Amino acid sequence: MSIETAHYWGFPVILAYDTLFLLPMNKRRARRNVDSDAALQSVARAGRSQMLIRIVRAVFAIDRLFRFIPFGPGLLLVARKLHVE
Repeated sequence: MSIETAHYWGFPVILAYDTLFLLPMNKRRARRNVDSDAALQSVARAGRSQMLIRIVRAVFAIDRLFRFIPFGPGLLLVARKLHVE
């Protein structure tokens, strides 16, 4: 493979979201059953709210202002398969 481009993404908002919310929720989910945990159930209900989804997308869009910073929790890599004869 030949790497065409590589870009980090998700700084600073998504990094903060991952660290402060998503990681603790995933740890909680690993220890508890969603059916018996009111907090996990409320998060699941909130995830179905179209208004909340629009707000979160707008907040996450702030990360685009920081694209020039080579840092973030995500990495987008585009590669091309080398032609071998």
